Amino acid sequence: MAEGADMPSIAESSLHAALTGLGRIPHDPGFCTVLTNVFKFVESARSIDFIAELQNRGFSVPQDANLLDLASWLRTKIDRELTASHSKSDTGELAQKAFIETLLSRSSTGQPSLFQIMTNDVQIRLRRDDIGNR
Repeated sequence: MAEGADMPSIAESSLHAALTGLGRIPHDPGFCTVLTNVFKFVESARSIDFIAELQNRGFSVPQDANLLDLASWLRTKIDRELTASHSKSDTGELAQKAFIETLLSRSSTGQPSLFQIMTNDVQIRLRRDDIGNR
């Protein structure tokens, strides 16, 4: 962009840069890895046995997991896959953090302690919000 450019030129250049960057997201391997794992996680909540379904989908979650355990295991699984595939990216990192923060925030609303929120509470919340169907 030339020095002294007018506002319409600046706005047009900014929009083009933003659209170009956003257009790359669906092809970002890190973002796709995160999204795939988030979908697996949410889909697991729709099953009768949330923990068993998470385990079937590759999450190493103990039977007595609480909300923080679930968030930690989700983060661990995603990080391992990103490291193994050498596909870490800023976009993937942002997506991972956004989902985990949303999961923690939505699941803990009205609860006295994060440590007391168990797997069935998270499952109920995910089903109620139906996050995966939007």
